[in-house]
Amino acid sequence: LPLETTHLSLARLKLTRIPFFIPKEHPLTSIDAPHNALKMFPLQLDNIETLDVSDNGLNEQEEILNETDFAFPALKKLVLSSNRLTKLPTVIRNFEVLNALFFR
Repeated sequence: LPLETTHLSLARLKLTRIPFFIPKEHPLTSIDAPHNALKMFPLQLDNIETLDVSDNGLNEQEEILNETDFAFPALKKLVLSSNRLTKLPTVIRNFEVLNALFFR
C-alpha cells in the first residue's frame, strides 16, 4: 500500500480479510470496508481515525472483535451497523478517543 494512501475503500468486494499487509505505522486514516465478510483484520494501525465494517456478518464470537491486541489508538469513528451483534464487543474499551459509534 503506497504511503500516500490515507483512505482505503474496500466496499462490496466479498473479502474475508484485507488482501495485503498494512504496517501498523502506515499513515492510513480511514478504511471503508462495508458489505464484505471480514473475519480477519490488521490488529494494530496507529493512524486509523475512521473504520467502517458495517454489514460484514460479524457476531460476538468473531476473533476480529475479541482480540486484546486490537489497537487503533487514533480511532474516533467506528461503524458496526448491520452486523449480527447483540451487544457491544469488549474491544471497544481499547479505543480511548472514540467519539462516534454506529451499532444498529
